[in-house]
Amino acid sequence: AAAADAVLVAGSSVATFSAFRLVKRVAEDRKPVAVLNIGPSRADPLASLAVSADVATVLPALVGGLYGQQAEAEVWRSAAAARSRAETSANK
Repeated sequence: AAAADAVLVAGSSVATFSAFRLVKRVAEDRKPVAVLNIGPSRADPLASLAVSADVATVLPALVGGLYGQQAEAEVWRSAAAARSRAETSANK
């Protein structure tokens, strides 16, 4: 937390104390905290920005906006591969 310039909480309710403690530390150091999650999270009161949205939709678009369409496409490919691995694992 001390070395971070900011923290992005993506797709987490920050329900565990270890995750909340990290966010709290960053906020106490007056560094930006952004939360991207469907619904509320425990970190929302500490956040500089809290967005209620699907991380699987917003994060690739954010990457594309920052780094271009090729990077966005790579995020989509990685997400599809991760979903496929999770489905395969769940079906075993």
